[in-house]
Amino acid sequence: MTTPATDTPDDDPRAHWRFTSGADWFTNWLSHIKAGRFDRDTRWCAQWWRHDEVVIRLEELWKAWETARLSEDPAALSSWWTAHLDAHWRALTAGNGPLYLCTPDKHTNTETLTDTCTPPPPGWFDPPVDHTTAA
Repeated sequence: MTTPATDTPDDDPRAHWRFTSGADWFTNWLSHIKAGRFDRDTRWCAQWWRHDEVVIRLEELWKAWETARLSEDPAALSSWWTAHLDAHWRALTAGNGPLYLCTPDKHTNTETLTDTCTPPPPGWFDPPVDHTTAA
């Protein structure tokens, strides 16, 4: 176990990461790699960074990519493509995904679940009362 007195920058795996953020990685790597085939069933947004779900998914994709890139496992990056990018990209660009009202040229604000949900009544998720225990 390390302590603050013995930690060094080399102990931080991020010290060897190529990019500083998910946005940096997307802008300077992924956006150059991914082909832009968009239609009514495959969506994208010019202002993708205004969609929280897109930002969160891209941030996690970047972290997984950096980890796979530095892995000693020769199949790590291949697995990243199939297990991570393919799944997230399908969800992000799906016609019913978070960018469903946008186009590659135009951002449209979308509703979140918060905009369309009613909070549960107080006590709704309280644990059930156990009537078998004696008082």
